[in-house]
Amino acid sequence: MFPVFTEDELLAMSGSVLQELTAEEMESKLVFLSRVPTWLLEMAIARLSYCFQPFDCRHNNRPLPFTPLIQFIIKKEGQEKRIERYAYTMKLHEAVRKLNGLIFGGRKAVVQAHTFPFIAESVALRIPQGLKIRVRELRFKENMNGRFEALNNLINEFSYPLESLSILNQEEDIDYFSHPALTSAQRIYLVGAAPLDIDLLLNLSNKIVHFKYIWSPDFSTEELMTFARKIITVGSPVGVQRTFRMSHEDSIDNLLNRVGIRTNR
Repeated sequence: MFPVFTEDELLAMSGSVLQELTAEEMESKLVFLSRVPTWLLEMAIARLSYCFQPFDCRHNNRPLPFTPLIQFIIKKEGQEKRIERYAYTMKLHEAVRKLNGLIFGGRKAVVQAHTFPFIAESVALRIPQGLKIRVRELRFKENMNGRFEALNNLINEFSYPLESLSILNQEEDIDYFSHPALTSAQRIYLVGAAPLDIDLLLNLSNKIVHFKYIWSPDFSTEELMTFARKIITVGSPVGVQRTFRMSHEDSIDNLLNRVGIRTNR
């Protein structure tokens, strides 16, 4: 494709393009288009017409001139892949339920999955009755306790303790720090905003904790030293890790100097 209008021009337009362009601007666009080969313009028009056809039919309450299909490619080890196509004539939420039923319906064995991301702002889980999933890693976006409750009948109990748990949270959202899934996970990623009470972070007993608080200021050198002292004081085993985001070179130099001074002593 070739750009005819700039982003600023598109944002400024409302209604007909012809009414928004001055004579000089229109002339410059026509000069530009006159230099484009006719076959390229025809190809672009045909492609755009095809892409916008479903929207045009829905806007004008006309039936589609084709039957939309959803395609499944089924592959099993030692067998040739099989392609199945189904007419797509239902609403989105009905299609999601139908798709989940085709894939997971009637399964008696637990489904093995490495990662289960539950990060959409608002989502309705349309899961076949009786389905159980065993996961190694869970990812949440806020309201971890509520999302765990929603997954209570889906996640197999043998998923715990988790290998990894990732949470994007707000400052005021601190209820999850005592949740068994968090306290027992081997590795946790804390993203978003740090809680106001740093003791919640100091008292974490997980083996590996990655602090990725991009919405909060970096931890101060003294706070980082406090984390180190805490690990030593409680006698944490070898392999315990805490990683932190540091944005400023001066802060890094200051920390390294402090560590060097403490080590020499």
